[in-house]
Amino acid sequence: MTFTLLFLFFYLGACWGSFLFLVYERTRLSLSIAFPSSHCDFCKNKLPYWSLFPIFSYQIGHHRCCFCGSVISAQSLHIEFLSGIIFLCYHQLFLENLFFAVSLMLVSYLATEDLAIKRSNTSLLAIEVQQKS
Repeated sequence: MTFTLLFLFFYLGACWGSFLFLVYERTRLSLSIAFPSSHCDFCKNKLPYWSLFPIFSYQIGHHRCCFCGSVISAQSLHIEFLSGIIFLCYHQLFLENLFFAVSLMLVSYLATEDLAIKRSNTSLLAIEVQQKS
């Protein structure tokens, strides 16, 4: 397996982790996960595209908002990195079994939602079970 492909799996995981962190934060605050688009939690400015790359934007921006300079939580970096490592560990299963990959992503989403608000959208789980049958 080439380094490039392994890096892509890691980065896909980091992107998924970034999304899960967004789901957790916005669900916990009873906000939509779709709107508004990514913005600074303090000054509410919409983030430019170059600030949306997991891990890299945190490091390049010195863990601060590019508009107001407020500190960005290290939790997001940790979750993105951990998700990247998990995807990297399971990359072979993802390649062999798309159902496994989708299931792992769905369960991680439901777990994040449950952690944030102590309930989950079980209709998503029913769709996944129907697909398997």
